[in-house]
Amino acid sequence: MSCVKTTSAFDFYGIAMVIFRLLGNDLLNTLTLLRRVLISCLFLLHVTLAVAQPALSEVSNSIESYPQIHFGMQSTYVGNKHPSFDDPYNGPSSLYSGNESGYTFTGTVYVGFRPWKGTEFWADPETASGVPFSNLLGVAGVYNGEAQKGAFTSPIVYTGRAFIRQTFGLGGEQVTPDLEYNTFGDTVAARRIVFTAGLYSITDIFDRNTFGHDPKKDFLNWSIMDWGAWDMPANALGYTRGITSEFYWDDWALRLSRNMMPIESNGLYLTTNMFQSYADTAEIQHNYSLFGQAGIIRAMAFRNQASFGNYADALNYSQVDGSTPDIANVRTPQSKYGFGLNLEQYVTKEIGIFGRLSWNNGATEAYSFTDINNSVSGGVSVNGALWNRAGDTIGIGFASNGISSSNQSYLSAGGSDFFCGDSQLNYQRENIGEIYYSAQLTPFLWLTADYQRIANPCYNADRGPVNVYSLRAHIQF
Repeated sequence: MSCVKTTSAFDFYGIAMVIFRLLGNDLLNTLTLLRRVLISCLFLLHVTLAVAQPALSEVSNSIESYPQIHFGMQSTYVGNKHPSFDDPYNGPSSLYSGNESGYTFTGTVYVGFRPWKGTEFWADPETASGVPFSNLLGVAGVYNGEAQKGAFTSPIVYTGRAFIRQTFGLGGEQVTPDLEYNTFGDTVAARRIVFTAGLYSITDIFDRNTFGHDPKKDFLNWSIMDWGAWDMPANALGYTRGITSEFYWDDWALRLSRNMMPIESNGLYLTTNMFQSYADTAEIQHNYSLFGQAGIIRAMAFRNQASFGNYADALNYSQVDGSTPDIANVRTPQSKYGFGLNLEQYVTKEIGIFGRLSWNNGATEAYSFTDINNSVSGGVSVNGALWNRAGDTIGIGFASNGISSSNQSYLSAGGSDFFCGDSQLNYQRENIGEIYYSAQLTPFLWLTADYQRIANPCYNADRGPVNVYSLRAHIQF
């Protein structure tokens, strides 16, 4: 609706005639007049909308119009540095023991289209660049959740997500879905069925946790923000293709998913055959209340099928030909399976605790996540409302990661994989501590200082400990 048509202060024909005459005399005066007219129109439009807002709100609450479009964006920069540490020896997959700096940068645009109620189409173009420590080698609990399995000194542009989400409401109360990105922000029925299909990150749906899950805002370490022993389906950029179904019934939720694995270990390209190389994942969730405070528990089981390298096969192969064991020599179709438990619990309105436990059978290589066969992690998150800064957060977390006996034998014999391989091994669990302070400086800008201490990096007591200092800047609209 044009403002010049809705106010009696302006006559469209009169203004047009004035502009026409002035154009023959003085263009600068014409532009000045146009600017004044525009400012007046915008002012009148602002007043009109302010007066009409209550009525418009009542109408929008009762009648939804379609189609709907949503735009959002985020940008995150993480700078990392570690000083020198003890290094009596190293191997092909060791972390460099001298002073080292690295960084990551990501930028994402979230574009959503909802043609009618219950159906959403999302496309997220993304750009990324970064150089991790030692090409991401030398630690299993990687220190930067924004790091990808590759170094891109020049920004690359790609499609991070492109999927459809279909929701069928089954009744019950209206609740807010546990989503921060790729959402229209509406409430949904507590009883519902949701189907998601296309290109997405599986951690958008599984293993969510209020206090430790988003490396853009909270903990950075891989084994604190996710189940460390879950060899989740993802390419080198962190995305997969597949289909997920979710069934919600009040305080319970069940999720089932089949997704594609990379064509090769920790590779960029995904397989196209969901019946030869795939990952099946199931998760059950229960929301509860304990002493008046909200809590959530999740249990997950997974089974992956792909051409994995088997540690025992690699050792047997090397004994026959006298070479250093190499899992790349013995990759054959086989399965990996495991489970995870995830707990979050508010203690007070401002303080929450969380914990994770995960395990896999440990017979085969880390194919699409990291070299962890069993892990326990947890921590506490404190909201800044306690000191009158509700947008700030302090987080303190830990992780203790381990590997199977066959994985230990493989690394001890000089074998290496994508993350670990120091040419020999004095095995101890990899223990990690992390603390961060996130300050919300504006409604859309967060700045975070983070410190991590990694003892026995890649399970080797002869190396480290490694101290990692990080600074993160995050923008979100």
